[in-house]
Amino acid sequence: MPSAVLHLFTRRIHLLTLAALCLFLFVGLGLSRQAARAQNTQLFSWATRANSPIPRSEALGLAAEGKLYVFGGFNSALQATARSDTYDPANNTWRRISDMPEALTHTPLVRDGDAIWFIGGFLGNHPGPSINRVWVYSISGDSWRAGRRCPPR
Repeated sequence: MPSAVLHLFTRRIHLLTLAALCLFLFVGLGLSRQAARAQNTQLFSWATRANSPIPRSEALGLAAEGKLYVFGGFNSALQATARSDTYDPANNTWRRISDMPEALTHTPLVRDGDAIWFIGGFLGNHPGPSINRVWVYSISGDSWRAGRRCPPR
């Protein structure tokens, strides 16, 4: 076969494979939904729970010990806040915890046992400067300590 014909043939095979895969996925989804309806169940549902104590955006969050920990972010006036809270889904309640030492946003979080590590991020109101500081939050002690700073670039 000439290469142009082979290329066209291969392209058609790829398109047919893609079409078959899409058909399989759509049919499978349809059957899943039909089965869920037949059993009078839903695949998932949304429920309204207790509102956050303050409106916030771009907050830092992490799940630990069966709770959601929420740190900082921007408040409704788009000012950076150091406020920290934890949400307990078992009781549908929020509880204020020790505020962060600094008002941070866009900070990566890492959990290591009882400690939540905050590494760098942006400090203060938008557009805050990036920082190389590290903070460590103790879940059981509800306390903060400084970690070793990241090396400068």
